[in-house]
Amino acid sequence: MRKALYLFWQEGYSQTSIRDLERSLEISAPSIYNTFGNKEKLFLMVLEYYNQNIVNTRVVEFLGRSSDPLADLEIFFLTAVDPDDPEKQRWGCLLTNTATELPWAGTEITRLIKTGLDLIKRAFSDELLRAQEKGLLNTNRDVLLGASELLISYEGLLVMARLGYSSSTLKLYVNNIINHYR
Repeated sequence: MRKALYLFWQEGYSQTSIRDLERSLEISAPSIYNTFGNKEKLFLMVLEYYNQNIVNTRVVEFLGRSSDPLADLEIFFLTAVDPDDPEKQRWGCLLTNTATELPWAGTEITRLIKTGLDLIKRAFSDELLRAQEKGLLNTNRDVLLGASELLISYEGLLVMARLGYSSSTLKLYVNNIINHYR
């Protein structure tokens, strides 16, 4: 699953052929079809895997960890635009890449994209609520609207990272985004 994930994440759904999957997964096309059904069904499994093993893991690893929720948010953002793994540093977000690649409206793929984005937004909302409870954020601030703003900013930063914006530029943007909440 991880090999398929990385291939789709790097190349996109439409640019990934069955031949590419054969090479990456080291199995034949008939085995791919027998095991997964077709490319779209494999991709659905990849999106579920991504939501659980990338999105959820990042949320658990970086958010709700310290006594300063705004610092946790900043680290979450920074590790996404300048990750430790140089191979992934310019991949962006599989959810956003997929949402913008093809017209998925009304499909199972759309549902899985929204599931992942909603997971991130809920985590951002939890952090903003924690910030309010600790007196770090004005209690009049609408936490749900703030979480939506953070999600839009986060996904936009990942697009900019994929487009090759410098780490220093992206870090400057992250600093500005988080300071908006301080």
